[in-house]
Amino acid sequence: MASIRQPVPSEQAMLFVNEEGYSSKLADFAQVSGLSKDRLEILRLLAAESMYPAEIARELKLPEQTVYYHMRSLLSAQLVEISSEEQKQGGTAKRYSFPADSLSVLLSERKAKSPRISRQKKIPGFLESFVRNGVFDAKMVVGSPDPHGPYRSRGSEFCATEVAMYLGGFCSFEYPLYYLDTELTEQQRRHNLVALGGPKVNTLVNDANASLPIRFDKSNFSIYSSLSKKKYTEDVGIVELVQNPFNPKSRLLVIAGSSHHGTRIGVLGLLRHQREFELGNAFDSSVMAKVIAGFDEDSDGIVDTVEILE
Repeated sequence: MASIRQPVPSEQAMLFVNEEGYSSKLADFAQVSGLSKDRLEILRLLAAESMYPAEIARELKLPEQTVYYHMRSLLSAQLVEISSEEQKQGGTAKRYSFPADSLSVLLSERKAKSPRISRQKKIPGFLESFVRNGVFDAKMVVGSPDPHGPYRSRGSEFCATEVAMYLGGFCSFEYPLYYLDTELTEQQRRHNLVALGGPKVNTLVNDANASLPIRFDKSNFSIYSSLSKKKYTEDVGIVELVQNPFNPKSRLLVIAGSSHHGTRIGVLGLLRHQREFELGNAFDSSVMAKVIAGFDEDSDGIVDTVEILE
């Protein structure tokens, strides 16, 4: 039995068939109204690999001009993308692709109470540096549950379990997977790290804060983005991937908020908006740094919907 989950703003959704998850491009009725058997066959081919129209024509045994006609219609309907271009014999040859495993049409705005996060087939590009030969090449760092650090705070970032489950979809790991911030040695700080929690509860984030493009104002723990020049006083989450300030050869992924609620918002943003993270910050696409707002739409005390603010 198949079910369609709520799409993200990038028009991507997840389609679940017998508990298996597939990426799905969300289309409206206008986009699918012009689909014929031949065009569906073209989408099927392009979901597997990018192709030139001439290759599609040979595969489907169609006239090449007919395929070009179909491609213009599919491109106009935003159902296919141009993946590459090459100059050939005085003209431009274009390869096309379909950016998902399936095509879905949303028939109702009703949402499942708990969004399901499926295993992915390929690790996102911005996380590739954390996986080597199929093994998680980093350590997670969470705040100690005991009063510690300059703010004598206790860590409570239990959402680290959700990040671990997410990463487990791409790789295996070596024990231990995580350290408390109070356990981390100076040498271990030089490795690839995933830090959860703001500077109040995680001393690693506190020490790295000045190096972050989106950072915490320690006077009131509001969040300031050096990219948008905006200050966020509400409880938002941040997710950013930066050069490790303790070792330029390593990377640091920070998922944090002013409170554990903000950190949880950041985690849900990472889980549900993977495609937007690949695009970088809205004000500087070369920087992978996001500010995320969260909402509890079903009023059960748990954030279930997030919105990327930049």
